[in-house]
Amino acid sequence: MDPSDVTFREATVSDADRLAEIYHSAYTEIVELGYETGAYDVTAAEMCEWLETAEVMLVAECEGAIVGACKIQTKSYWDVLELCRLAVHDSYKGNGIGGALLAEGEQWIKDAGWDRFRIRSYTGHPYLLEMYEKRGYEVVDVYELEDHDYDVPTLEKTL
Repeated sequence: MDPSDVTFREATVSDADRLAEIYHSAYTEIVELGYETGAYDVTAAEMCEWLETAEVMLVAECEGAIVGACKIQTKSYWDVLELCRLAVHDSYKGNGIGGALLAEGEQWIKDAGWDRFRIRSYTGHPYLLEMYEKRGYEVVDVYELEDHDYDVPTLEKTL
């Protein structure tokens, strides 16, 4: 699959069931790696709440089917937006969709008038931190989790 075959649009409430499936599939890997996340078992009702609290939720579609998504939201304790909950259905991973979705989110943030934003990850993840750093993200903070074997770094990118 070519990432250029993917189209993007804003999510709607009618997408909630499929988005819950996407997040369960995408975040299975995170759970299997030993990280905790609420995205793994999000329900369609909770997805509707995500849609209400987001500045925007973008979906990636291939041949009319939703294959990925990301949420862009305001954080009251930051002076920048956060791009979070980046997800690609497991059967579509490895095709550049995640990178294309990330680029689409970055463009949305830039078009909205922001010059930087943040994203969070997990220390020790086999590829996420490296992927973000290759795309120009820099670690600006690390939230230490005393009762876990990993911490949560915050990365920032200037657009």
